[in-house]
Amino acid sequence: MKKTKRRSGSKNLTPILVLGVAAILIIVLCVFLIINNKSDGEDNTDTVNYETTEKYTNASVSIDNTDEATKAEGETTKAETGESPTDDVKDKSDEIEVVSKTIERKDTLLSGNSAVLDITYPNIPSSEYKEKADVFNEAVVDKIDSVIFEYDTKINENSDSEILNYTVNYTLCKNTDNIVSVLFNTESFFGGAHESNFYSSINFSMETGKILTLNDILGGDKTDKIVSYVYNKITADPSEYYPEIDLEAVKDGFHEENFAIVDNNIKIFFQDYDIAPYAAGFQSFDIPISELK
Repeated sequence: MKKTKRRSGSKNLTPILVLGVAAILIIVLCVFLIINNKSDGEDNTDTVNYETTEKYTNASVSIDNTDEATKAEGETTKAETGESPTDDVKDKSDEIEVVSKTIERKDTLLSGNSAVLDITYPNIPSSEYKEKADVFNEAVVDKIDSVIFEYDTKINENSDSEILNYTVNYTLCKNTDNIVSVLFNTESFFGGAHESNFYSSINFSMETGKILTLNDILGGDKTDKIVSYVYNKITADPSEYYPEIDLEAVKDGFHEENFAIVDNNIKIFFQDYDIAPYAAGFQSFDIPISELK
């Protein structure tokens, strides 16, 4: 009878042991899933951080080539490219895919008024030519970082202002022959009669993966030819351009980095007040490349 009781007790314990082991396995699995989900969530956190200072609320924006820090994505601007190219660069007739990205910030000044930053900038999202595209994208990010730094500096210097706005837009001047040329306009306004404009550009060769200088395109320094062309254009059509200007003023106002590429022309542009009053508007001159070589 005693042996029979022991066997019966052993049989009764078996289901309990099985259930216990199963419960432990379920608990371990749940813990693993919770940790894994938490890890995934951390990888997808927003890169836009908000921090408060004594003078204003500052939305600190981190920018990288993947644009994880952008708050919104603009419309895509691209051409139909047909089959994917197998060569190192696209055919000359193809356009490079360029997309618009935006950064938007609204900060509160010490005065209680708002400061606004609104930036639209280009990005080449190419996965086929990533190494070369990154050169362009990094140059753009450097330019945008400079604008953001200037905006933050102005906020600190003008924390009691009634208004402070920074807007950056761009124009895609050329996107053929493996060249992407972009003209930027940074418009700032701190109150007063009108806003201020600053123009800049990036001229990029997808073929070489390099930022192009004016000398690269023209094969040397052509300052004298450019200055003469601009001055002759002004004097030949005084009703179109500001007529009260001399040759030295054009030479002093010309800066070799201030150019873009439009078709087969070099667009030479000047900053506000360089060669004309603000009311004269944006001063630019398209010069055929063939006339400068």
